[in-house]
Amino acid sequence: MPTDFALGGNERSVVTSENSHEKPPVTPKKPCEPLCLCTDVSVEELLFMTLTLGLRHGLTWVAQVDILKMMATIFKSASIPTTKHMYKERLNVEDEKDIKNHVFCHRCNAYLGIKHEKITSMYCETCNKNISVKVSSNCFVSLSIESQLQKFLKDDYFVSSLLKYRFERTSQPGLYSDIYDGKVYKSFSAEGGILSSPFNFSFTFFTDGVAYGKSSNKTIWPIYLTVNEIPYHERIKYFILAGVYAGPKDPKELYFMKPFVDALNVLSSTGINWIYNGEEVTSIVIPICCVADSVARCQLLNYHNYAGRYGCTFCYKMTEYITKTGSRYPFITDETPEPRTKESYKEDLLCLGWQRNLIDRAHRGVKGACNLTFLNHFSMFDSLVVDYMHCMLLGIVKKHTELILEKKNVVT
Repeated sequence: MPTDFALGGNERSVVTSENSHEKPPVTPKKPCEPLCLCTDVSVEELLFMTLTLGLRHGLTWVAQVDILKMMATIFKSASIPTTKHMYKERLNVEDEKDIKNHVFCHRCNAYLGIKHEKITSMYCETCNKNISVKVSSNCFVSLSIESQLQKFLKDDYFVSSLLKYRFERTSQPGLYSDIYDGKVYKSFSAEGGILSSPFNFSFTFFTDGVAYGKSSNKTIWPIYLTVNEIPYHERIKYFILAGVYAGPKDPKELYFMKPFVDALNVLSSTGINWIYNGEEVTSIVIPICCVADSVARCQLLNYHNYAGRYGCTFCYKMTEYITKTGSRYPFITDETPEPRTKESYKEDLLCLGWQRNLIDRAHRGVKGACNLTFLNHFSMFDSLVVDYMHCMLLGIVKKHTELILEKKNVVT
């Protein structure tokens, strides 16, 4: 075991190297920056769409690069890679084996497995039929998370920040300045917890649906990950593209999350082996937070729509229907609504089993089990957080600003 860290009793002392505050050598990436003002699609999402087309239709790397060259010409963008080397570098993969194409049954959405090059059909146990996968209408392309992490773990700045930052940062009681100050992180970083070891670390993952176009009935769902243990402003420079789903618009349930959940469970159980100071160490990596807007959050959990009767994913507060306005959540004036918990979720699923013959089968907003229930170390009730951008910046802050600046006083 490397000796840069002295752990004893309830104290943890960290030996700070002279290079701990060096600037990162990598060039900042902007994964969410749109290609141009005429579209919301980012460069990374374009790369994933190209990759998905390549895997679905058996296109060579040369053909995929030619597509990117065409896009670079159309959008007049220098950020779109136009060589095979640049393409794979932007995808953060070195070996083509790190890219896998997962296919699903187009009848029942059941997971069929990994599609290999010469396979044209796969057996669906649910439908009891052979399903053609030569050109699949819905697929999930995954990129090896471990392979991308191995690349980061060769970066001195990343490693230095990973091992030291969370222990050296200054914090004040009662002040929430980063994820480390939250209840969930503290439960894992307490003495004896997984994150009490400097070599173990955690993920936050993000996902949302992006339409191919305004009139398209197809959508893509990219999944991004960031490492929590490096400084907040550096996390975007080391983001991980874990995979992307391509298929029908707004799937009722995000069934494509299964391969992603399986990949994270491997990292949280067996870990990742890497070399530090000439010695091999094993890091356990766990997912402890997910950021998604209200629409995606309901789909992740397999709940009814957020505007439904029990649309809140955090509690059982019911909506009230207002004529010409739609469903709204009334202000809480008396008692606090019942929170959703692991126990109440089990009861909802049990009651749901009794309603299996109903057409619109749901109980208190729950439509069925979801893949996140199988994600180790992840809590459906504590790890899914409120989307700050939509709820606060584009919601509360925007509304209050409009009320203040509008000429007509709408506040009664």
